[in-house]
Amino acid sequence: MKAVLMWTISDLPAYGMLSGWTRHGRLSSLYCLGRTDAFQLKYGRKTSWFDCHRRFLIIRDAYRRNKTLFRRNTIVHALPPVYLTGEELEAQIDHYGAQETVKRGGNWHTPRNMPDGYGEHHHWHKKSIFWELPYWKDHLLRHNLDVMHIEKNFFDNIMHTILNVAERTKDSKNSMLDLPAICKRSELHITDDGEIPFPIFRMESNAKAALFCWVKEDVKFPDGYVSNLSKCVEEAQKFKGMKSHDCHVFMQRLLPFALTELLPEKVNEALAGIGAFFRDLCTRTDESRK
Repeated sequence: MKAVLMWTISDLPAYGMLSGWTRHGRLSSLYCLGRTDAFQLKYGRKTSWFDCHRRFLIIRDAYRRNKTLFRRNTIVHALPPVYLTGEELEAQIDHYGAQETVKRGGNWHTPRNMPDGYGEHHHWHKKSIFWELPYWKDHLLRHNLDVMHIEKNFFDNIMHTILNVAERTKDSKNSMLDLPAICKRSELHITDDGEIPFPIFRMESNAKAALFCWVKEDVKFPDGYVSNLSKCVEEAQKFKGMKSHDCHVFMQRLLPFALTELLPEKVNEALAGIGAFFRDLCTRTDESRK
């Protein structure tokens, strides 16, 4: 009997450990490698990949020339990064000396153990043991991200933002300060006198109360289908203690209609679209081919 490792499935941090490519910072994309358009936010002090997706559109797509919906006054001419074969990836790892990490003690967090050019031209911190498999370089797909982890991250960030949860919302003051240099969204900019706007995607207090009351009293599922969501409401302020599967069910079964009367139509359509996207992503059949 013989076995073959087809691919790995993990969350993002484990992806970095399994692939040997550090998954944080500006060069965190294992597809773009060193050819990324990511940039550093001045006030948020985090790496942003906003508007890095337009380079993957066909060259004549109208969105490439749009100067208002994405980064302000920016037209994208760049092409997608060139796909590297398994042989080319392994050669790059050997070129930067990432295979020597273990010989140096294995602690790639120590600067002196880092391969040459680390953080500037690449993020290879080691050569994965999977490259010892004779067929690994021939795989077209080596690593997968666990959709449940991603879905939970989406759910948490969406809920923390629309509920304006302190220290968890993505609509922070720093993000508002970064916004004028990136987007034409004057209605979301902090005014000259320091007044912070109330965005259309943030729920009013009465809308929050209605949402939590609905979840606690009216939302029912078959036994064993999901956790008791009523116990996941914390003082009518936020959701807590929700497992990945709970977020999965909420995103796909409740989000498409739960906020219909609580948020403006445009916001609700966008959120419902996200829920529908994950539902289609997790379906067992490809409905588009029927």
